Amino acid sequence: MCQRGNWIINLFVILCYLSTTISLPCTEQSNNTNQNLPKDWPCSWNDGVIPFVLDLFSVSPHRLINLVKKGHEFIEIRSCLRFKEYDPTIAAKITNFTYLYYTYSGVLESCCLKFYIKPYGRRLVVITPLCNKPAETGHATLHAMGLFHDNPTYEYFRVLLIHT
Repeated sequence: MCQRGNWIINLFVILCYLSTTISLPCTEQSNNTNQNLPKDWPCSWNDGVIPFVLDLFSVSPHRLINLVKKGHEFIEIRSCLRFKEYDPTIAAKITNFTYLYYTYSGVLESCCLKFYIKPYGRRLVVITPLCNKPAETGHATLHAMGLFHDNPTYEYFRVLLIHT
């Protein structure tokens, strides 16, 4: 369940913290030993460019495009991360390619969901009617990128901000 409170401030601090580490050189094992990055952070994202595709066959593709664009802008303004759109058919054919896959669900459910089970390939980001603000879409995006509330890096900054 999502924690309420200063999660937006926590998001900013975590993004700043990650911004300094994503420029490190990537090796096969670097993400396993780098405690600053999420456990499932793909080496291909170390340049700060996060690939994504949009499910244009979803219930409301225009709403999806608008919400994702605003969510990406929200993150990009506050970090060194950038998002690059790919054609879904091309992204699906690239070997060992990890990307965010945005789809829209008209069901009223939380937008704070964890929807990927393997560290590579397509990472599903479900945008719902409750994810109607850029910060909320950004929050869902960060979950798909590997940041979760129980992540030690996330928890460290949450505790730090509460006590300052």
